[in-house]
Amino acid sequence: VSAELELRHAALDLIDIEQEARGRAQAEAERFGQIAQRLQRSLLPARLPRVSGLDIADFYQPFSPDDVGGDFYDVFPIDAHGRWGLFVGDVCGKGLAAATLTSLARYSLRAAAVIDTDPGDVLADLNAALLLDPGNDDMNYCAAAYGQLERKGDGWGVGIAAGGHPPPILLRAGGDIETVTTEGTILGCFPDQAYPAVSVDLGPGDTLLLYSDGFTDIRAGGDWLGVDGL
Repeated sequence: VSAELELRHAALDLIDIEQEARGRAQAEAERFGQIAQRLQRSLLPARLPRVSGLDIADFYQPFSPDDVGGDFYDVFPIDAHGRWGLFVGDVCGKGLAAATLTSLARYSLRAAAVIDTDPGDVLADLNAALLLDPGNDDMNYCAAAYGQLERKGDGWGVGIAAGGHPPPILLRAGGDIETVTTEGTILGCFPDQAYPAVSVDLGPGDTLLLYSDGFTDIRAGGDWLGVDGL
């Protein structure tokens, strides 16, 4: 009986230790989740700007709320003459490494946009910045689409360049749908790459959609959604 009681006490002690360990692990996971969410918010615009003559909207949903996603975007003024820049990108990986690369990509794009007037040159500058990064390794690359907007009559002229990124989609006010085909390899892998820009005109009621492959790679009816599905 004494031996049986000792075994029962030992089992209860073990259960207490296990429950305590689970509680600590849960608290640690929640703490890391909160850190990841704060870090994620710091890498995205707190709010999109108001631009006269444009309606701008964004939607962002990371795959996991407890990890830092690799997608990034922004809309920002380039100069005092009414030019605006916008980009959507997707860096390789997730977590802290992706966050570091995302920060480098975002601020490199913003800085290059002030200097270069051609969207393709802006992406070429980003490509060079990624290649020159001291922390560069085989996973230090990203895909991105960058556009510059300028008022044109009662609409907007948009120049778009992309590197390894899904094609932007243009929905005309009358219902016609076009894909904006751009040529450019992924960023951060090969030096001296060209990223030719494509020009499109946006009239009243037209919609330009930029997105990452996180959208097209979702399942729809058992198949990948893809660009055609989108």
